Amino acid sequence: MALVKTEGIVLRAMDYRETSKIATIYTKDVGKIRVIAKGIRKQKGGYAGAALDAPTRDAIIFSHREGRELSILTQADILDPYLHLKNRYEAISTAWRIIELVDHSVHDGDPNRSLYQLLSQAFELLNGETKSTENVFYAFEIAFAEVLGFALQLERCIRCKKKLSFPSRRPTTILFSIARGGFADASCAQHEPAGVQASPGVVRSLQHLQRDGMSGARRIRLSPSVAREIDELLSLYLRYHIDELNRGRTKSRNRASEQRS
Repeated sequence: MALVKTEGIVLRAMDYRETSKIATIYTKDVGKIRVIAKGIRKQKGGYAGAALDAPTRDAIIFSHREGRELSILTQADILDPYLHLKNRYEAISTAWRIIELVDHSVHDGDPNRSLYQLLSQAFELLNGETKSTENVFYAFEIAFAEVLGFALQLERCIRCKKKLSFPSRRPTTILFSIARGGFADASCAQHEPAGVQASPGVVRSLQHLQRDGMSGARRIRLSPSVAREIDELLSLYLRYHIDELNRGRTKSRNRASEQRS
């Protein structure tokens, strides 16, 4: 049974029987894991229940046995409890959106240190941010797509590669391709087989969110209509490409299984 020492961010936790908890943790070194913390609910001190209050960043030690769904958590010391985040409705709501996205998109035991750093940064910002928490989420989604390998292309037309521009004196049709992850400008939009229409304000806002990242998201002011468009567009894009990743993983597993048999 291997003993692993790392740090991780608690994504979820639930009571198990009378004294224990089962938690999902995204770790720095081994990716997402599920652990059982035996007897944690009757203990006091740093390893008591607060260490598994989602979200919390902990230094953890756990033991893992090959073929077991649950690892055994033997120690958890709080590094950052994100207390301010948990005490503000807007911040904790945004944190739960991030947790839902990551937990439903990432497979267990698939390490990605860049994603761990992204999660840490997001919760640190939400812990101190009193405004623009939605912007932090949109910037997280953009960076999350890049970390998973399907970065958005927001500066240039995906067909002609010219820098996107928006003539101010006439209506502009801009099409976002869900499959290709970028915009086709007015002259190229007609050649895209499918896509979602977007306003110039959405394009400019997404460009700023990508360039400035989560730390700069607080400086961007989005109108309610632009925020709704961005929310829908990013949701469609991530859902499409995460489904593609999962289909690819399933095919790989099936091929590996056939080869073994």
